[in-house]
Amino acid sequence: MVRSNVVVVTHHVASIETFTTEKTQLLQRTMEESDCYEYTQSKVIDERSLLKQVKEAADGASSIRNCQMKLLTRHHEFRSS
Repeated sequence: MVRSNVVVVTHHVASIETFTTEKTQLLQRTMEESDCYEYTQSKVIDERSLLKQVKEAADGASSIRNCQMKLLTRHHEFRSS
């Protein structure tokens, strides 16, 4: 019983993967034929670039915040000594 269930599930997963692959290929072909593919690829690159810039800005802000906290801590240590 368990083996037959595993076979059925494996078959369903394979069918889903095949269906997904076929639909993805169809979508890609359609986009290429309609010149949308290059446009969407450029948008993906733009979004990745923007995300990278946001991450760099966040990292920079985090570094600044860490420096400010260190300075504040040292200031308090200096005042209390």
